[in-house]
Amino acid sequence: MLSDRIHRARVLKRMTLQEMADAMGVTKQALSKFETGKDTPNSTRLIQMSKLLGVKPEYFFRAYSVELNNVEFRKQTALSAKDRDAIIEHTRDSLERYLILESFFEGEGLPHRFSDKSRFEVNSLEDAEKAAEDLRKHWRIGFDAVENLTELLEDHGLKVVALNAPDKFDGLCAEVGTHSVVILNKNRPGDRQRFTAAHELGHLVMRVSADLDEEKACHRFAGAFLFPAESVKREFGQRRAKLHIYELRSLKEKYGISMQVVMRRAYEQGILTDAGYRSMNFLFSKYGYRKQEPGKQLPSEHPERFNRLAYRALAEGMVSPSKAAELLHVPLSQVVPNTPQQTGA
Repeated sequence: MLSDRIHRARVLKRMTLQEMADAMGVTKQALSKFETGKDTPNSTRLIQMSKLLGVKPEYFFRAYSVELNNVEFRKQTALSAKDRDAIIEHTRDSLERYLILESFFEGEGLPHRFSDKSRFEVNSLEDAEKAAEDLRKHWRIGFDAVENLTELLEDHGLKVVALNAPDKFDGLCAEVGTHSVVILNKNRPGDRQRFTAAHELGHLVMRVSADLDEEKACHRFAGAFLFPAESVKREFGQRRAKLHIYELRSLKEKYGISMQVVMRRAYEQGILTDAGYRSMNFLFSKYGYRKQEPGKQLPSEHPERFNRLAYRALAEGMVSPSKAAELLHVPLSQVVPNTPQQTGA
């Protein structure tokens, strides 16, 4: 319904009813009637709304709508209710565009669905470790570093969406019918973003018993999936009383995880002693490494499957340039290529 779309677009923009009414030069009551379906805005008002809310006019008439199920925000998140609602709307909008796009390729076996949900029963942190190891075996990826985690998840049927989200948001997972989705903050550095993606993967593939802290189980899963026990032992040896910052920094770059996770993995595998782990944590606190680790920041990963499908649909004439721009949520000029110059043979 048009009224619902107006409300959703406002929530997506993180605007209150009063803020939007003031920006449009109408009363709060008049805007409320648009959102409740008691009145219908004319075309001029709709164009005004689309510009104000950052959506294309077509958004208000999109027939396809999805509902999210089992949305998993971190239990300790400090997000405001407004931010949560906006993230959910961003997710719904992204998934609507994703599923609309996939519908053009249904004859080719799309959409590709994630098939490993709730694969592992987990009753302890050790079970979470084993779940990560077993999933790697099931996916046949060995025990080396995962070069691009986002691409790996997309290859196995997960829909991954990166949002321009508030700083307090890391990620979430949710379900849309038979589809599973992982939402990430595109502004996070690569190591934190990858750990979040692996954490959300843990939520999806594990059935965690009620007497075990699910967040801790997913943390253990994420660390084990990105830096498997076999690799930890190969990199560090059997027993260590101390680790060098250079080692941690080098392995951070190799495995795409933070130095703190590298250090924690050595401790979890019984390689780094209790005293050594306490000493390293003291060092990290003393020099401010918990907030800003030394060395270069790892680049974020960007989901590419949706973009590839959109430009393929455009190239094959399945969608018009304006429809492609709407699906990609970009200006029309970005999807209309310049005519290539002819060059001699």
